[in-house]
Amino acid sequence: MAYKVSKLSSNKPLASLAILALLLFFAVLLFIIEPTTEEKLEKRTPLAVNVTDVKYKTFMPTATYMGRLKPFMSAQLKFEISGRLKKKMVEPGSFVKSGEVLLVLDEHDLYKKLFNIAHENLELQKREVDRVEELGKESLLSKSQLDNTKQKLLEIASTVHKAKRDLERTQLKSRFQGYVNEVFVEVGDTISPNEVVVTLVDTTKLDLYLEVRGNVIDNLQLGQEIPIDINGSFEKGALIAFQTDPDIKTFTHAVRVRVASKNARSGMIATATLPLKKLTDVLTIPVTSVLIDEGKKYVFLVNESQRLLRREIQTEMRYENIFVVLSGLSAGDKIIAKDVAALSTDQEVIPVDTQ
Repeated sequence: MAYKVSKLSSNKPLASLAILALLLFFAVLLFIIEPTTEEKLEKRTPLAVNVTDVKYKTFMPTATYMGRLKPFMSAQLKFEISGRLKKKMVEPGSFVKSGEVLLVLDEHDLYKKLFNIAHENLELQKREVDRVEELGKESLLSKSQLDNTKQKLLEIASTVHKAKRDLERTQLKSRFQGYVNEVFVEVGDTISPNEVVVTLVDTTKLDLYLEVRGNVIDNLQLGQEIPIDINGSFEKGALIAFQTDPDIKTFTHAVRVRVASKNARSGMIATATLPLKKLTDVLTIPVTSVLIDEGKKYVFLVNESQRLLRREIQTEMRYENIFVVLSGLSAGDKIIAKDVAALSTDQEVIPVDTQ
């Protein structure tokens, strides 16, 4: 049997090749005639910035320190002997005068009797000495007997002195006029020597205690007036003491300023403004003009083309809102005064003078 092949079937591979060639032709054609795109660069708008001129300046810097107010006089009172508390005459907040009795031990009565006996013996021995001296004038007694009598008088006087000290130790007295701040014992408590039983304070004046740097001490003088800010109320204090040698651990100096104010209370926080050494003809810049990057300080200068130049500088310590420049800048340099964090080198700007 004979088979006939369809013309359509025999032409199918040729048609596929023709389509593939046509597609390839169009792809190459598109690649050749692809239009080139022009990049349109948008011109960056210059940024308006605040600028300031670097100038020489003479000023008296200050340093502020914060501390706590404490009574100018305070004491922790202790008994020197052991015993049991018999009387308690004061409570916290009591006002007492200097020498006033605050607490009494049970042993007070016993030591009082011993003192009275010793004192009576002293009076008897004094009369005995007078009698012996009269007899000695008449040569009725030897000189050695008189000496023995006087020696015994001295011994009894020593006993009286010791009995008096023991009696005084049974009472706790105020060392100065002030207020009782704390009482740590009650009647009947057993008390040991050197145990703090009462704290006493005098708050008629208050002292502000500060710890300052070494360069602050150089410009201080005893009796100097120091401005003090106490909870928004400005008072005048007097410098009464400062430590000339630094603390070996903190390398700071202790300073004490006395304040007499009705608005102040012990325990309140106060801020003192201390004067530093006067600076004459130094270059200064605002703190806000400084950019700190990896521990180094930089400023942005504006050149003649109104473009920025970042420059590293060296500064002294900060004084309130300014830095004293040691190197990197000259008088007359124009720098960005603030908002420097977002700026970059060669950026075009519109300077706005803030001076």
